[in-house]
Amino acid sequence: MNDILAKHTEDIHKRVITTQYTMLTDRLQKIINQIQNIPDMSDTKKRIRVQEHAFNIPKVFDTVKPHIVWADNAEARGHVITDNLRERISGNLKKIITKPEYSRTRGKLTGTLKDQAILDMRKELRLTFYNYTKVDPTIGIPKNIKAIATTETRRVVNQTKQDYVSAFVSANPDIIMIKRWIHGGNVWGARNYHPRRNHRKLHGKEITFDQDFMIKDETTGAVYLVPCPHDESLPPEQVIGCQCSIQYIARKGRIREYSPRGKKE
Repeated sequence: MNDILAKHTEDIHKRVITTQYTMLTDRLQKIINQIQNIPDMSDTKKRIRVQEHAFNIPKVFDTVKPHIVWADNAEARGHVITDNLRERISGNLKKIITKPEYSRTRGKLTGTLKDQAILDMRKELRLTFYNYTKVDPTIGIPKNIKAIATTETRRVVNQTKQDYVSAFVSANPDIIMIKRWIHGGNVWGARNYHPRRNHRKLHGKEITFDQDFMIKDETTGAVYLVPCPHDESLPPEQVIGCQCSIQYIARKGRIREYSPRGKKE
């Protein structure tokens, strides 16, 4: 589990950084081309306009994290995933062990389990692993695999984008960087999908890069301030299966807020 997480998160990390780098350089080149094609403008003015629009783009190799970072991180994430399975198995077996009808109360075997309890424990183990790996017909893969894939992929994508844009903002202090929360919705097509209302309310909300989004837990009322979805400071109930993402926009102008339906609030 640790090796799988390390390899794939590192691959995603590199692809996201490469995509961000390519996107920024392409946009800059388009701006330069547009300026250079403006008729009736002297070469001196064009050169000044290009310099005004130029910005420093962090190099890919400057922002790529070493393998050891993802290896250490994967070890911690792998333990969380395997611990969840271990707790599920332990809880299911405990229900059988604590049933009074399975405990001997008389004779030489007092205090030991009856044979039927052992058979039921074996059955429960098989059922636990079966439920853990069986395919959900609505999404074509096991539910827990979907949750792990969604959570881990979104986590590394959002965190990588946040880190790369942070480096970009540091290299370009004159640029106004806006970040927008994007609520992913039911991208898997699962029938039992229940979106987090607090995440959906954030859909389209724009804040400056140095600000945090505010998430209020629907059950506990706890409030979390985070720079992006899947931030490490969020508890499991706010990240497991979360399909939200973050979008970054370099522009000037006032901050806009949208309701989930896309209307101005």
